[in-house]
Amino acid sequence: MQKPTLSFWQMWNLSFGFFGVQMAFALQTSQNSRIFETLGADPHNLGYYWILPPLMGMIVQPIVGSMSDKTWCRWGRRKPYLYVGTLIAAIVMFLFPNSGSFSFQSVGAVMAFGAAMLMLLDTSLNMAMQPFKMMVGDMVNNEQKAKAYSIQSMLCNAGQVVGSLLPKLLAILFAGGVAATAAVAISDDEPVADAPAPETTIVVDAPEGEASVVADVVAVDDTEDVAAIDSPAVPSAEDVVEAAVVAEDSVKKEVPESLKWSFYIGAIVMIICVIVTSVKVKEFTPEQYAKLNGVNTDDKSQNTNFIYLLRNAPAAFWQIAVVQFFCWFAFMLMWTYTNGAIAENVWGTSDSSSLAFQDAGDWVGVLFAVQSVASVVWALVLPYFRTTKMAYSTSLLIGGIGFISTLFIKDQYALCVSYALIGCGWAAMLSMPFALLTNSLSGKSMGAYLGLFNCTICLPQIVASLVSGMILTACGGERIYMLVIAGVSLLFGAMAVFGINTKRKEE
Repeated sequence: MQKPTLSFWQMWNLSFGFFGVQMAFALQTSQNSRIFETLGADPHNLGYYWILPPLMGMIVQPIVGSMSDKTWCRWGRRKPYLYVGTLIAAIVMFLFPNSGSFSFQSVGAVMAFGAAMLMLLDTSLNMAMQPFKMMVGDMVNNEQKAKAYSIQSMLCNAGQVVGSLLPKLLAILFAGGVAATAAVAISDDEPVADAPAPETTIVVDAPEGEASVVADVVAVDDTEDVAAIDSPAVPSAEDVVEAAVVAEDSVKKEVPESLKWSFYIGAIVMIICVIVTSVKVKEFTPEQYAKLNGVNTDDKSQNTNFIYLLRNAPAAFWQIAVVQFFCWFAFMLMWTYTNGAIAENVWGTSDSSSLAFQDAGDWVGVLFAVQSVASVVWALVLPYFRTTKMAYSTSLLIGGIGFISTLFIKDQYALCVSYALIGCGWAAMLSMPFALLTNSLSGKSMGAYLGLFNCTICLPQIVASLVSGMILTACGGERIYMLVIAGVSLLFGAMAVFGINTKRKEE
């Protein structure tokens, strides 16, 4: 029996929660490296902080997929896992950007806490994302799947636009209400104890949205009055020195308040969007699902052993996995090194404590937003290609060109073109693999296979994380070449698309 034909708005509601989840995901992917470098991480070791999230994804996603295949309760089949993932992700989004705000006694402890939060955040976001893909597979007929996944991709990228822009927008907002200068002048022969040398200037840059400390301290007699310049309240020389040290320390160990609030807002929006989908979408009952997906309810012999499922997976599963490897290897390099690459190649700095580095980090959010806008537009174009494979391959080719072009661009605004091209590849990655795979599967073990398929996303990210330090060393420490390598990887993925065969195999 054919599944019912859904209206545009029914497919929209089915994926609307993805908007909020992807808004949170955009904050994670665009700001992770910036956060860790601000906390003091070595650029050559950045990849190691990204290993745990995909590793946990490889463990958790197949389990969630298999369990949800057998979950039928008053809350639905896939939705209970959506709720759990969303709740955990929201809590972690309040903790992760504050990794440097707690009273840890060492930088190592700060990094360990940040890494643990990143692991939980990525795992919970993946747990929240997977039910949306599974519900489309469950409830949409084969003729509409490409369109349904394209709508999901459009909503996903719309969420990424908002999430990516938030840090820059809030940085502008916060900067408008913050005083920036404090100065103290003292004059006489006697130097003040513990004060800097006469006529010493202390300048400490802070990230955009936080105050810089700029103070001139000149030694004088203790009995002299202290005069203030551009400051209504005049601290002692010792206070000025202490303020400078505290400000410098905060630059190294805490991210800007504007970035913290970006994560807070992202968590709240995610919860609201998931609630909307929960209210609007009613999953099939077990009887309806079995009838519409050709599952025999009397057959109790369903084998959910992962090894058995992999051995009996359709050829498309493995063929798409090859494409996935090249694609996700490329995007892991992008997420890890875009902040540093843009800071070095355009802003001319690799100092993570400098204002220029933080400005570059905010601009990376803008570039990721451009990528997402382009993905939204390109997702509308994808259904008009003659075949799904042609749409997939062409998109990855365009994305690869976008990555490689970053090497030659020194202007921050011109980079928008590069990331718009990258967005075309991203749009296809979010929709085409799932449309091709679910059309090659029956409904019997849909969730288990989609959970296992998540390993084709996680494994290349782990590989990229493990080898990225060595690749960066081979590139002379110039992070812009990591984006070029990402582009080459995407070109290989474009070629591998034509080896996919979507003929269905019954499990």
